[in-house]
Amino acid sequence: MRKSDPTAKAGKKLEPRTPPAWHLGDLYSGPADPALEADLTAAARKARSLRRRLEGRLAELDGAALGRAVREFERLDETLARVMSYAQLLFAADQAAPGVAGFYQTMSERTTDISSEVLFFELELNRMGERRLARQIALLGLANVHCGDGCVTRQGHAQRLDG
Repeated sequence: MRKSDPTAKAGKKLEPRTPPAWHLGDLYSGPADPALEADLTAAARKARSLRRRLEGRLAELDGAALGRAVREFERLDETLARVMSYAQLLFAADQAAPGVAGFYQTMSERTTDISSEVLFFELELNRMGERRLARQIALLGLANVHCGDGCVTRQGHAQRLDG
């Protein structure tokens, strides 16, 4: 008795699926794109600046200054997310390509190093009084800010996460 080929359909063999192909040029032109290195260098500089200026001082900021700080932090976070999105998609598309795994690992390490410079930011926001932070966020109309275990904002309105 002959076993049937599970890949055969109507007498034809199905070809193995090819992995998805993304157009990553909107992020970076390639792993050696000078814009990628420029983004990482600028992000490292901005992270050090944020830390030097704001570490241990977030709770002292008035609403406007806190709003500026949050926006600056968000821009930094967006840059790091763009770098890692590019590295992850490149890796997912072709893990076997020479250098891709190493590139992914390097980007992961570099973005982690940069992120560690501003870890204080989220920790200090979480330590701020929930009501004070929620009031400042609502007054400034900041979106998508999470403050501790209790509130998020959506279109400037503070809401409880747990109910």
